[in-house]
Amino acid sequence: MKPLLALAFCCALAVPARAADVPAYKAGVASKVITPAEPIWMAGYASRTKPAEGKTHDLCAKALCVEDATGTRLVLVTTDLIGIPRALGDAVSAEVEKKHGLKRSNLILSASHTHSGPVIRENLVDMYPMTREQAAKVEEYTRKLQNDLVAVIGESMK
Repeated sequence: MKPLLALAFCCALAVPARAADVPAYKAGVASKVITPAEPIWMAGYASRTKPAEGKTHDLCAKALCVEDATGTRLVLVTTDLIGIPRALGDAVSAEVEKKHGLKRSNLILSASHTHSGPVIRENLVDMYPMTREQAAKVEEYTRKLQNDLVAVIGESMK
């Protein structure tokens, strides 16, 4: 037993001590309400014949930024949406890289796949008998969502 204890003690001494004030990881979090300001079509309801009529609670986007001791960052974003279309993900990641220097390979965008969230441009849009006015609301919401996602990512990186 003593040789094992001595070996463990020697191995512990061989590992360089870290400065107490240098954490292995840092983390930042942020949350943003992404509920549409006015009723629009809900995603995932092929049998619906009209837009949503109200809300029970808000939908959110949440971001977690983790930075290691070398300064490398990874950001995970979760959203209360049915999905995130490629075009939206690409636009968000391009803007985040431009504003904050975070590469696409260090950004994870995810959705809870809720059927109680809004239709987003290029994601199931053709399932609904939308008027031009309703389609314009979806376009406007998608642009705002893009800005909101960039903002919540930036806030988590602070």
